Amino acid sequence: MRMYRPSFRTRILLVVLTVAVVPLALIGLWLTRSASRSGEELLRTRLEQTLELTVARIGSNWLRLRSDLLFLGEAEEVQRALLLERRLRPGAAIPVGLDTLFRNLDPSVVSASIRDTGGDTLWTLIRAAESDGPGFDASLRIELPVHQRFPGRELGSLLVDIEMNGLLGEAGRPATVAGLVLGAFDANRDTPLLPLPFDAALLREATFAWGDDEWLTARRSLSEPPLTLVAAAPLSAFAGPFEDAARRGTWLLAAVALAGLLAAWLLSHRLTRSLERLVAAAESVSKGDLEASVDDPGSDEVGRVARAFNTMTASLRRTLAELADRERLAA
Repeated sequence: MRMYRPSFRTRILLVVLTVAVVPLALIGLWLTRSASRSGEELLRTRLEQTLELTVARIGSNWLRLRSDLLFLGEAEEVQRALLLERRLRPGAAIPVGLDTLFRNLDPSVVSASIRDTGGDTLWTLIRAAESDGPGFDASLRIELPVHQRFPGRELGSLLVDIEMNGLLGEAGRPATVAGLVLGAFDANRDTPLLPLPFDAALLREATFAWGDDEWLTARRSLSEPPLTLVAAAPLSAFAGPFEDAARRGTWLLAAVALAGLLAAWLLSHRLTRSLERLVAAAESVSKGDLEASVDDPGSDEVGRVARAFNTMTASLRRTLAELADRERLAA
């Protein structure tokens, strides 16, 4: 069985495909994938920066709120009640001075409960504007110890509910990323503290799909106040420019590859056409046609071979003519 051997032109095209077109295709694939990764890395960096800014803002506001709450715990009425807790009936009337101190706190503090060391609640202070609401599930619940001024032993605790707007401050949520969604969760109760446009369970994933788009998340946990912050944003706004650039680069590489294939085909066609004329002339000579020659041999290597072939046939004709003359003379 005769083994198939590709033609010279086919081998040239295969070499061009292997050396040029395939590497260009691999480069285009790499550009496409790296564009998506670059968009993801940029978005994750921006989300981390957003969380750093939010954590710094919350930390500053928490120091202020904590100082005010500790001052509430050091109030004369609270200290006296906790020292005499055994003689104070839980649920007794709230002293006017204590209620005034609570009203002067930041409005984000929606409730405060004074509890003794046994966990019994002596008083619960609630803002009237919030008492008719749906409860305090949307507030961060924090328990702070209440110490005696001197010698400093613990007398009880202060259980407070704080809205997230007090921790975020007047600036509110940072708008450093297009389409940013900031989620805050009570670390102790795992309840969402900020309204979300989607199910809060989605923020537990590193990536999720919502609204025909892929979203990335970044997470940060705080011990004081006990918060879990999650920043999420759609990937398309960041990956889009990279993907457009990669798409243009891929089309450019495809055009270069096609141009290379076309140039290789034209070159191989010209080269093989010269070789075919040379082969045809050689076959004619082998059949006895010594007048066969290669027209327009050209100046390249194939042309040099063709000129050498023409010279060889001319020399062969002269030699045969001389032999014929010698035979006639001999006859």
